[in-house]
Amino acid sequence: MAVLNSITYQVRIKDDSMEGGYYYPPKTTVYEAPLEDLMADTTKRSAKGRLNVDRIGTFPDLTMEVGILNAQEMATLLQHLRKLPIILDFFDPELGNYRTNVEVYCKSRKPKLLHQNPIQYHPMSIGLTAYDKVNTNY
Repeated sequence: MAVLNSITYQVRIKDDSMEGGYYYPPKTTVYEAPLEDLMADTTKRSAKGRLNVDRIGTFPDLTMEVGILNAQEMATLLQHLRKLPIILDFFDPELGNYRTNVEVYCKSRKPKLLHQNPIQYHPMSIGLTAYDKVNTNY
């Protein structure tokens, strides 16, 4: 898979009811796509001090932040984040390309009201964790 020189989106959520089949979270201001390694309990140091690592797998653990949203934008976003599983495509810096059809769940979201008239929300951080490990054999 080729490394991209530019991207058109950071994250998109599969939604067949939307035009084009995807929902794009609005006003994404921060995007992080770390891959977390899950190690087995058998990971330990040998008698010579060498670390013996047993990696179970590598899992995407995405964080993004959306900017100030109005009531409709927030409601639509939260409805998409409530689904189980959420199927999304995201740009993976390690791959230099998109990972597609990754099943995740939203582990954190906390909308906070900014204004009451008209309704607006503070920027909100969102945490997304993958159900399954990803292929890291490039």
